[in-house]
Amino acid sequence: MNESSAPDGVGGTLEKIWIKRLKEGPMDPVPQAALRANRGLVGSANQGGRRQVTILEVAGETKPCHAMDEVHMGLQAVMRPDWGGGAFAIVLTDGVISLGDPVLSEPL
Repeated sequence: MNESSAPDGVGGTLEKIWIKRLKEGPMDPVPQAALRANRGLVGSANQGGRRQVTILEVAGETKPCHAMDEVHMGLQAVMRPDWGGGAFAIVLTDGVISLGDPVLSEPL
């Protein structure tokens, strides 16, 4: 997410979408993905549960894990001291997301 492109710093732009098609498998970048309420990204191995996506209603923080090293070796070790894994979330409504979409933060 790029906060500099958002009005008044309250959001940003969707810059990456990754789908993990198999559990313990690699994550593939895609330009667009369909969302299903209470499931997550269509085609993802991690559907259901609380860790569906890293946008929309934030449900908790994600610690850096081995999947980061699959993207770039050593990334997990670099991000772990500052807990840079991100946040996980629950999909509230069906829809489609695309690179370049605006991302806004709303108060709870």
